[in-house]
Amino acid sequence: MNNFNVLNRFFSKTMLEEILIGRNTSCYGEIIKRYEINQNGTNGDIISSIYSILSSEYRNEYFYKNTLLNNLIVKKHKLYTTKVLTELPINKSIADFVTLNGKAVAYEIKTELDNLERIESQVKDYYKCFPYVCIVTCESHLEKVKELFTNTNVGIYWFSKRNSLKVEQEPQAEMRYLDYSALFKLLRKYEFESILMKHFNKLPKVSQFDYYSECYQWFLKIDLNDVLKEILAALKQRCCIQVEQFERVPLELKMLVYQSNYLDENYNKLESFLNATYVDGGANYVFPIFEG
Repeated sequence: MNNFNVLNRFFSKTMLEEILIGRNTSCYGEIIKRYEINQNGTNGDIISSIYSILSSEYRNEYFYKNTLLNNLIVKKHKLYTTKVLTELPINKSIADFVTLNGKAVAYEIKTELDNLERIESQVKDYYKCFPYVCIVTCESHLEKVKELFTNTNVGIYWFSKRNSLKVEQEPQAEMRYLDYSALFKLLRKYEFESILMKHFNKLPKVSQFDYYSECYQWFLKIDLNDVLKEILAALKQRCCIQVEQFERVPLELKMLVYQSNYLDENYNKLESFLNATYVDGGANYVFPIFEG
């Protein structure tokens, strides 16, 4: 497994940002050498080849998230109506992937590289904040997941060995476990203040020491259905992508770019990098577009 760590490092926001500014390209070069990838094409061609290795030999969490984004959002033309959050802390767990549109769905990803030890407690945590929860897993974990969650409201999706996303059962609404405390903790300060202002036209006038707990007490007075709508709207505001620019991003990098809230200049740098040819510069790997 250690032989694939370089792939984990490569498909990360930090690594892509560093490569685009020419600061850290050794990881890129290491992958090209290790997997004997043809260097004659563009960087876009090379990244496509690297991603093929990921999808066939090492389907890590990035592969699952990226494939979910492409299958559930991009291919179904929902970029304008659906937002996605990743790594969202909920109680003692972290939701891998959350989709926000008319309803909010929390997805827990269990790849071939994961175990299922915490899956039940993770599902319980997600139900504290979201009525819809779905497990996304692989063929090797499928029977155990079905054993745990068939005939429940938990959705079950899985990836075949050919990377097709299969639906075993769709998630159904489960409202019984929604928890005011967990919901309130999802919110940033400006978000819960905005919600309180909307419902009470004012904010608590107490000491800074008591302010958070007093805001929570006010929050408890809002109807739970209204709370869900307000939180859904607040979370959607955290996602900001330029759809027309984003649609031109190669499918291999969609998730990395989506999480990065790119501006025009970022998209331009990425496009220049992808269209440039790869050059072996010796100790490091540099790209003509950034030289000088």
